[in-house]
Amino acid sequence: MKNCEIMKGGSMKFLGLVKFKKTGNIYLSSYDTVIDVMCPFLISEKDMLEKYGAYSPRDFEEDVTQNEVRKKVKSTDSIEIYTSYANGFYWKGKGNEEELLITENICCGASKAGKPYWVVNWYKERNLRLYA
Repeated sequence: MKNCEIMKGGSMKFLGLVKFKKTGNIYLSSYDTVIDVMCPFLISEKDMLEKYGAYSPRDFEEDVTQNEVRKKVKSTDSIEIYTSYANGFYWKGKGNEEELLITENICCGASKAGKPYWVVNWYKERNLRLYA
């Protein structure tokens, strides 16, 4: 299995990256290949490394009830969502950086194949292998 992937409960999860357009900040998430959605809960790189010791997709959604938190969010910003699944693809959405939450478009319906420049740079800066 490639790095940045994990099998859990019969589903394959891939690392996801989410960039907030307003600030340029990038957070990590988890893309579930069984239901084809990005977990709406985000985690900072620092917190992921401290908590899990690796860049590995996790079930962050286990900590909070998704719909309750998403209903409380009042403001959103434009984001770009990327998953390394299927050689990589990305799409636009909305999120709240303060809450570390994707609020719109966790599904990849209008996605584009490939890797945006910021994803390539993110992997390169960490000496991580970006597949395909």
